[in-house]
Amino acid sequence: MSNRIKEAFEPIHAEEALKTHTKAVLAEVIQKRSRPRRSRRLVPVFACILFVILGFGGYQIYFTPTAAICIDINPSLELSINRFDRVISTSAYNEAGEALLALQDVRFLTCDEAVTRILENADRYLSQGEAFSIGVVGENKQQCDRLLSEVESCTSEHENAHCYSVGAAEKDAAEELGLSHGKYRAFLALQELDPSITPEAVENMSMQEIRDLIESLSGIEKEENSHTQNSSNGQNSAHGQNGHHGNGSNHE
Repeated sequence: MSNRIKEAFEPIHAEEALKTHTKAVLAEVIQKRSRPRRSRRLVPVFACILFVILGFGGYQIYFTPTAAICIDINPSLELSINRFDRVISTSAYNEAGEALLALQDVRFLTCDEAVTRILENADRYLSQGEAFSIGVVGENKQQCDRLLSEVESCTSEHENAHCYSVGAAEKDAAEELGLSHGKYRAFLALQELDPSITPEAVENMSMQEIRDLIESLSGIEKEENSHTQNSSNGQNSAHGQNGHHGNGSNHE
């Protein structure tokens, strides 16, 4: 009887032992498999972090201005250019400049595309052949030379366009007076002819009006110089005649 009872319970003990062993094996397998899964799960996390770091660095690089395009017609405006020669922001120096920029969004366009579009929308200012200037401002000579070449190509059909390139220091001086860069250069030329000219007087003038005033003042200055020179020559001539008569009287 005892043997039969023992035989009856042996499968139960064997089944319990098998379960325990199976659990141990499964736990080991799960543990082994879970480790690489965790590693695999970390891969996209690290990828996201790297993307954020590179993305932030790329954002800073792209949106860091390295040059500026200063456009002065009557509207006065400025385009900030990044190292890839693309417009990253715009600003206006007067109401006409704000109105011109409102006609189109030139951000993220290349320099030549932006300048071409602005000149097309400024046709009502340029249709009468008015003078205007476009300046390239920056410290990287290679980029400034490249941008100047593009600007000159954009303005090749305009006879009264004046394109130039200068360093950033001159732009800073213009901003201190509240003038766009082109008008600042014109202001300096005017002030040489008439020291009473103020930045406020130049601020709302068109480039054509400034040029006309420069030519007018230059003409007055030339006339004054010519009059002074003629007066000087007349005095020299009079002195010469007096000397001649004196010599003649002595000779007599």
